[in-house]
Amino acid sequence: MNLQKLFETQKQLDERIIKEKGLEAEDLTLKRVRALLTELGELSNEEPSFKFWSEDREPRTKLRVECTTCIGTGDINAESNMQQMLEGQSGVPYEECDHCDGTGTERYKNPLLEEYVDCLHFILSIGLNNGYYDVHKDYVMTLNPMFRQSVDHSIIQLMQTDWEYYTTTIEGDYKDGFEVFLGLGSMLGFTTEQVEQAYYAKNKINHDRQANGY
Repeated sequence: MNLQKLFETQKQLDERIIKEKGLEAEDLTLKRVRALLTELGELSNEEPSFKFWSEDREPRTKLRVECTTCIGTGDINAESNMQQMLEGQSGVPYEECDHCDGTGTERYKNPLLEEYVDCLHFILSIGLNNGYYDVHKDYVMTLNPMFRQSVDHSIIQLMQTDWEYYTTTIEGDYKDGFEVFLGLGSMLGFTTEQVEQAYYAKNKINHDRQANGY
């Protein structure tokens, strides 16, 4: 995983948000940490193996996204038919949706992976905020996945990590937390290529959101 490129990409997004939101004078450290903890909770919900009381404990790695053109029906005339039926009129003939080839499915998404890269955004952002990357960018690639006993152990440690603690002489919890996070990604079955691709896709969405007044 090219962490240097990820840090630099995140830096561009952070600088844009700070400038456009007028946050230059504000210390965003705790807000970034709180945002990360929130995302870790959302990640945990997409990997519900901890829910011993439930039969639904499989990771949520494939979720159908309905085609917006045919509202998930596969019929390009579905919306017109629905309106005509409400008005007591006969419908128009079925016509296969070109956008989804009549499947009614626009795409499938991986909610667990999406939440994982949301966490990655804030971990990178915290590293930039506390100066970790500026000091260690020459050997940031030495961050190695750290594997805990289970997903439960990993997520709990990440939630207990003192993310904001870091000095130029003591790497503190940030480095260990990042390495546990990288190990968690492997434990969840993600390849570095999947993570990078999903990160850059979400980064583009985040830039688009800024452009649209999100």
